[in-house]
Amino acid sequence: MSRFSVKQLMDHLNRALNEKWGYAWGGRGRIYDAAEGDYLFRMFNTPKYNRHYFFVTQWRRWPNRIVVDCSGLLRCFCNIITNSQGFYTRCVTKGPISAFPKIPGYLVFRYSAREKKIVHVGVYVGNGMVIESMDSATGVVKTRFSTKSWTHWGQPNFIDFDEITVPDKPPSAPPAQFTLKRLLSVSAPLKRGDDVRALQKALVSLGFSVGKSGADGVYGNDTRNAVRRFQQANRLTVDGIVGRHTAGALGWKWAG
Repeated sequence: MSRFSVKQLMDHLNRALNEKWGYAWGGRGRIYDAAEGDYLFRMFNTPKYNRHYFFVTQWRRWPNRIVVDCSGLLRCFCNIITNSQGFYTRCVTKGPISAFPKIPGYLVFRYSAREKKIVHVGVYVGNGMVIESMDSATGVVKTRFSTKSWTHWGQPNFIDFDEITVPDKPPSAPPAQFTLKRLLSVSAPLKRGDDVRALQKALVSLGFSVGKSGADGVYGNDTRNAVRRFQQANRLTVDGIVGRHTAGALGWKWAG
């Protein structure tokens, strides 16, 4: 699978925004001409998205303009053929929106309790803003991020975040409340203990997910990745190892 830079993703989103791309259900990033309208109708015809929708309503809104639906805005960039639920499933790290680290390039999602699945996706672009293909009447727009609009977040697997994974504002470290007496890192066998659990809880409280297992006291790959993101956010050496400097950034004492 191809991996792209955050800049490439931002350039794509800004192009869609500046060119005022429209919205059509199933839209895949192509000009909405007669041929594309016919394709969309044949592929996605339903009682809601019917002939009138594709050839009257949306045709009048977005004639000869590029159209995408919410996941189509990403599909035509990364060539991963899936929907918003599929993009969420593919995220390498994810979590509830209450723990969103606000990293540009991360995806934000909306879960429908009625449909019991993720039904919408956008991209966080920094400075408290999201770019999304909102709906049939709106098209691609930049909106203000709100936890009322989004329910989940995820780190997409098609973006390389090695160059930039710094949140808008590095989270403030909690008060000193722990003394770390050893280096924490991925090892064989895996390190376990109350110090690992304390680390995991501190990371989660700062918005850095440590994976589905949560604070289980085991220093595995998910915890290492959370440490790496914390180190990047605080402009430390990004090695996934918790030592003197990372402990200090957490507000901890170092006695290793």
